Amino acid sequence: KDRALNSFAKVEQAIAATYNPLATNDLYGENLMRNPELMADNLDLTQGGIPNDPYVNRNTNIFTGGNRATWAAAYRAIRNANEIIQAIDGGQVIEGASAAQRNQWKGECLAIRALMHFELVRLWGHPFSFNPTGNLGVPLRLKALSSDEALDRASRATVAEVYAAVISDLQAAIPLLPPTYGNGGRISTWAARAIL
Repeated sequence: KDRALNSFAKVEQAIAATYNPLATNDLYGENLMRNPELMADNLDLTQGGIPNDPYVNRNTNIFTGGNRATWAAAYRAIRNANEIIQAIDGGQVIEGASAAQRNQWKGECLAIRALMHFELVRLWGHPFSFNPTGNLGVPLRLKALSSDEALDRASRATVAEVYAAVISDLQAAIPLLPPTYGNGGRISTWAARAIL
């Protein structure tokens, strides 16, 4: 693992692998666009053969419909982000990368981790306005896990703890990110500020 991110190209591939789940149908390609609208009762898909009831009644879990794929894709992005953050913080990323480049990579990963935790708690936690310190949200994954740790059942953090981690990650990411990218498609300072 310590040699996995030993070239600029490999780090960029790892960053792309962190962004990749976000574009799939499991996340922003479909499920994260449709399911919250169903839960808000803004959309009716019964004509298309998709039952609305589990979403409208907020009676969903990770086993309902395509939710397992959404859950897995979000945590895959979080896992990838955590591994890159750990490599950067541990000095395992190539020496040839400038401090600005390492900061950009870390900022992107922090922002992706925050965004995925936000989406997960938004779907499977109570609204923040409803007893955030008492109600459970989703498991927080704030570090890269060993193989053994990944097999352990993760406990759920409270809604307030998840939101605090999201805010912390975004606040840490903002000064590390550039204001824009020439080719777009990556999280910038302004994108992280908008999420915050």
